[in-house]
Amino acid sequence: TFKINEANYDYYANAVFDVLSAVDGTNYVDFGNIENPFVWEQETSVPTPTTTSSSTTATTATTATTATTATTATTATTATTATTATTATTATTATTATTATTATTATTATTATTATTATTATTATTATTATTATTSPVPTSETTPTTKPGQVIEINKMTINKATVTVNEGQKFNIVASIWPGYTTEKTVTWSVNNSRVGVVSQTTNTANGLYDNEGKLYCTETATFTAKASGQTIIKAVSNTGLVVKCIVNVKKVATSISVNKTSVTLNTGKSTTVKATVGPTSIPSQYKGVKWTTSNKKIATVNSKGVIKAVAKGVCYVTATSKDNTSLSKKIKVTVKQPVTSVKFNKSFVKLTKKGNSATLKATAYPSNANVKKLTIKSENTKVVKVSKSSINSGATFKVTAVKKGTAYVRATATDGSKKYARIKITVQK
Repeated sequence: TFKINEANYDYYANAVFDVLSAVDGTNYVDFGNIENPFVWEQETSVPTPTTTSSSTTATTATTATTATTATTATTATTATTATTATTATTATTATTATTATTATTATTATTATTATTATTATTATTATTATTATTSPVPTSETTPTTKPGQVIEINKMTINKATVTVNEGQKFNIVASIWPGYTTEKTVTWSVNNSRVGVVSQTTNTANGLYDNEGKLYCTETATFTAKASGQTIIKAVSNTGLVVKCIVNVKKVATSISVNKTSVTLNTGKSTTVKATVGPTSIPSQYKGVKWTTSNKKIATVNSKGVIKAVAKGVCYVTATSKDNTSLSKKIKVTVKQPVTSVKFNKSFVKLTKKGNSATLKATAYPSNANVKKLTIKSENTKVVKVSKSSINSGATFKVTAVKKGTAYVRATATDGSKKYARIKITVQK
């Protein structure tokens, strides 16, 4: 039951109207048929209702105040879609209520007097009275809900901050997985790569909490570190304990971009050696990427060691190649010509005796080995006052004459011209 008096009658009547309208539309709009809904008592106080209207464009509703016998406006016509029409209470001469929000044609409520029951316009079809409507504010940020002990809140969304990354060998970078909701109880993320030769990813618990996305939703992050080891491609994969998977493709590039050598060709005699220097660039790269691999095309002709030392083995031509260990597409070739030097020179006689002045003898000088690159010999008398020679130079195996000039002893020398400095001497004796 409601305690009601003259002062608060309209208030409670409207409250009952709201309830009944919500239950059964407008069928209960005629309060004259309601049987004894109140307990009447003489009171002078009345609660003051707060009526919030969501009407945004209502213009000019005029209100006359404090009358005891208000009548019902009977000629309000055709309010078709008014959603939040407001209620004028205890009015005696309500005049000209116009345009409540979207009510398009409600006009000119007429004045009636000396009635005991205030009612509502009977032909307003969808107009309802918002008595205490409020609008809840949109939260600017999500809050962590209260959970029970042992309650599990699983990950329902996960992203990764990099889809594709290109780095050089030896470089490192961080990779971040974002997890929703931020208050999940299951924050474990497993990191892996599908090609550990190219690089490795650290398993980390570096978690950042209390973050908000642009929709005000809580999220957290897990960070791992990738280290590039060698050129190639690998895929970083992060997997949540709920089976969500995010991936990042990593391309690792070679660091070395150039190679040069200080000699492009060398000529060596067998048994001799020389060193070639190779430089891998750019100069700014770490030393571990400056390594060079040395190879020879024919180790029977020339060999090379890991320091670029080339040693001639036998007469011939071959190529020594310097290749970047980091980037095998970078290489330089060095032409190696190996010559066979003269190792010895011999005369066909061990000594010569000339009996007197003017006598002569024929000698032959030969350079060894037979495959020596340069076989030419110079011929010279070491004492031309005793012996003279017919030729100053000969090819290996050729002959020449020695002639006595006067009594005495002299030596004739045959010397290889290939730089080996090999020679032979023969003693010539003039008897008279």
